[in-house]
Amino acid sequence: MNKVKIKYCSARTNTQVMGTDNEYVLATVYFNIKGLSYECKVQQPQGGSDGTYENDPLEVFMPDELKNKLKYEPFREATEIYYRMCVGSNGMFQIQGGKNISLTSLFYEKNHVAEVELISGSGAW
Repeated sequence: MNKVKIKYCSARTNTQVMGTDNEYVLATVYFNIKGLSYECKVQQPQGGSDGTYENDPLEVFMPDELKNKLKYEPFREATEIYYRMCVGSNGMFQIQGGKNISLTSLFYEKNHVAEVELISGSGAW
C-alpha cells in the first residue's frame, strides 16, 4: 500500500454559525504534498444530528488535481482530524456555552503531518 505525507499548515474559517437550528462551518484547509501547495474546502453539513457540528463528519472537497492520486476517504478523515485540531471543543479556538455565534475569516496556523493512501497506479507525483 503506497502512501504520501500530507503536511497540513493552516486553516481559515470562512463562515461559522453556532447556537442556531442551522449550525454550519465553511472553511479552507491549506497543506503541502511533496513541496507543492494545495487547499481544500471543508463544510459541515447542515442540521447536525446532535445539534452541533462536533460529531457529524465534515464534507471535505478534494482539490481536482489530487482526485486521481489520493484515496478520498483517508484524505477526508485526515483533513477532518486536522481541522478539528484547529477548531472545536478540542481545538485551538474553543467556544463553549455560547448562543447565536457567527465567526468569519479566522486563521489558524498549526503544523500536522498525516499519511494518506495513494490510488493504485496513480503514477508519479
